[in-house]
Amino acid sequence: MNPNVSVSQARIDALCRDNSLAAEHRENSREQLMKQKLGTVIESDILRRAKRQVADEDRPLSDPIQDALDRYLMAETPTPDRRDAAYSLFCEQPMRITPEQFRDVLQADSWDT
Repeated sequence: MNPNVSVSQARIDALCRDNSLAAEHRENSREQLMKQKLGTVIESDILRRAKRQVADEDRPLSDPIQDALDRYLMAETPTPDRRDAAYSLFCEQPMRITPEQFRDVLQADSWDT
């Protein structure tokens, strides 16, 4: 930096804040590019109540919809305790199945559900 140039701390803070805001804007823009528009039909009463609540919270309507979908999808994810129990059941001891059961497992098409 040139010693003859004086930069105030306020100017440095403003530049840092501007850079931070610019980075946040870029990140938000990236998120917007990754999102997709969704069309669906829901009951009018639920939509009216949701619009009122997001307006009170100063949030977009997409936030609670996305939160609800995320919770719905996470409900199918096993908890760490259930994963540990499955591991101990299937991996920590030899499986005792008959040769016929083993052959059936090998011949089963896992894509047919």
